[in-house]
Amino acid sequence: MFMDLQDNLKKVLAGALFIFLMVLSGSKLLETFIDYTNFKSQVPERTIAISAEGKVDAVPDVATLNFSVVSQGKDARTIEDSNTKKMNAVVAFLKEQGISDRDIKTTNYNLNPQYDYNKSSSQIGVPYPIVGYVLTQTLTVKVHELDKIGTILEGAISQGVNESGGVSFDIEDPDELKAQARAEAFAKAREKAEALVAQSGARIGKIVSISENDSYVPYPYAYGMGGGALERDAVPPQIQPGTQDVRITVNVVFELL
Repeated sequence: MFMDLQDNLKKVLAGALFIFLMVLSGSKLLETFIDYTNFKSQVPERTIAISAEGKVDAVPDVATLNFSVVSQGKDARTIEDSNTKKMNAVVAFLKEQGISDRDIKTTNYNLNPQYDYNKSSSQIGVPYPIVGYVLTQTLTVKVHELDKIGTILEGAISQGVNESGGVSFDIEDPDELKAQARAEAFAKAREKAEALVAQSGARIGKIVSISENDSYVPYPYAYGMGGGALERDAVPPQIQPGTQDVRITVNVVFELL
C-alpha cells in the first residue's frame, strides 16, 4: 500500500510539473507574439532606401617614411658594429631635424646568414657552409613638417641609409573631415529621396534606419633607392603630398507618408 501511495505521489508531481512547464511555455510564447506584434506595428509599410556619398578634399598633414641600413660582410659582429654606427647617426640626424623620439620607431632588425650553395655536402643533415651575413635594420619615421621630407630623405641617405620603403601621406585626425563628408552625404540622400517621390504624391517621413561606410585611404608615394646611396651633395628630392579624398557613403531608409 505504501508503494502505491509513492507511485501516486510521483504521478501527481509529474503532472503538476508538466502543467507548470506548459503554462510557462505558453507565457513565453505569448510574450514573444506580443513583442513581434509591437515591432511589426512600428515598422512602416512603405519605405524608400537611398544611398549617397559625401566627399571632402584635404591636404595631408603627416608623412610616414620607411628606410633601412643594410650591411653585409663575413663577420657578424663587424657588420653589427658598422650597421649600428650608421643607424645611430641616422637617428641623431632625425632628431636634429626636430623629429621627436615618439615618431621614430625601429620596425625591423634582422641578421641573416648567407650560405654557399655551390658547396654541397655528401653527408645527410650537414648544412651548407656560411660565407657571410646580411644585417637589416629598419626605421619607421613620422614627419609632421612636410616641407622637410626631401631634406630628411637626402640627409638620412648621407648618414648611411641605403634602402627605402617609400613615403606615405596621411591625415592625422580625419574625424572632422569625415563629419563634413557625412553631412554632405546625408543632405544628398534626403534630396535624392524627395526628388524620387515628388511625382508620386507621397512625402518623406521619419528615418527608419541609417548606416555608413567610409573609404578614406592614406596615399603612398614610391621613393626607392635601389640599394644604392646618393652623394652627399645631392639635391634633396621634391616630394609633393597632393590632396586626399575623405569619402563617406550613407545608406538611409525613409518612411513614405
